[in-house]
Amino acid sequence: MIGLMLMTPQEKRYRERLSVEMQQEDAKLLQFFPTPRQAVKLLLEKVRFDGLILEPACGKGNISKILLESGYNVRSSDLAYYGYGEENCDFFTIKEVVPNIVTNPPFKNTEPWIRRCLKLTEKKVALLLPIEMLGGKKRHNIFRTSPPRLVLVLLDRISFRDDGKKYHQTCAWFVWEKGYTGKPQIDWL
Repeated sequence: MIGLMLMTPQEKRYRERLSVEMQQEDAKLLQFFPTPRQAVKLLLEKVRFDGLILEPACGKGNISKILLESGYNVRSSDLAYYGYGEENCDFFTIKEVVPNIVTNPPFKNTEPWIRRCLKLTEKKVALLLPIEMLGGKKRHNIFRTSPPRLVLVLLDRISFRDDGKKYHQTCAWFVWEKGYTGKPQIDWL
């Protein structure tokens, strides 16, 4: 099991807020939006990973399964249990540093997720995020101090729904490499 650690004040506030909100509306808060297989395949056409990959918001395992099929060693977990991976695993209590993280984090409160991923990885982080993440002062500070190496824009808007209902979002894979300090390279998939 992934261990516990001391949290920064920001992470603690986020976790406390998450706990209160979870008691009020679990399903809405957890933002379960399965990642389409094609989005993961497109990432793997451009980015290679070396070593273990942690998928901390695995849901039904959509990202993890593609990574495993592609020959990667993957550890999957989620705060809730959707039939795949380690359940009841709060990403904000993980203390173990891992080589890589690949995930589709909840789009609400994304900044704490980005900071946490960057803190826990030795090599690469790949996050599937709305393209709107490029805007905003708070996120600009993250991108200025820890710039992603790649922003891989998905040409086709993707649907995160597996229930037949429409919900399309323009997204990109934001890929960080430990130690990279240059400007992000933008490409389209």
